Amino acid sequence: MIPDLRHDFNARFTGEKYKRFLAALDEGSSTHVSFRNCETPLFLPQALFDRMSHYGVELIEQLMSPDYLARSAETIPAEFHVPNENQRPLFIQVDFGLTAGLEPKLVEIQAFPSLYAYQPFLQTTYRDAYDLDLPLDPFTDDLLRKAILGDHAPENVVLLEIDPKNQKTLPDFLLTEKLTGICTVDIMNIEKRGRKLFFDGTPDPSHLQPCDR
Repeated sequence: MIPDLRHDFNARFTGEKYKRFLAALDEGSSTHVSFRNCETPLFLPQALFDRMSHYGVELIEQLMSPDYLARSAETIPAEFHVPNENQRPLFIQVDFGLTAGLEPKLVEIQAFPSLYAYQPFLQTTYRDAYDLDLPLDPFTDDLLRKAILGDHAPENVVLLEIDPKNQKTLPDFLLTEKLTGICTVDIMNIEKRGRKLFFDGTPDPSHLQPCDR
């Protein structure tokens, strides 16, 4: 922690500000945020983020090496091989836990996005609810939007999930919709016709049906 920022925050903290923070989360994400959000943000030094970034790059480079990929593929039964797999994942994140001495320790590496829309929103909400005069971490909405959409129109891209309305990460799904214009679709509502996928019983096979907002 950065002691000066921590002490200043603690001195100005009130229960009313925390209630304002939680209300802003629900309002901004257009649904109730059912998972726990801490009363306080973390005030961590830039050097720690730089160290975690360095460790993350090292770990990802190991996992993406041709030798590791070849040995990893050998452990997967043939019936579970997925055709046309990308050479590298579009999204990848490294989760760290911190020791008492603020040393990063690997928890897991995930090759999919997790709360990518929610995290910047959470950071902004902390700043606004607690009147924090601190710079935001860099985050480029345009870069995430381009990664998700590519060259496709938003109505032809979906966020596919199992029973998304009952997932605790629904706030992130809805914020992703706002950011990109795509729809969140339950995998049970997907229909395969030939080599194309449709949802909501689209009668016109030339395109995917936009979700009903």
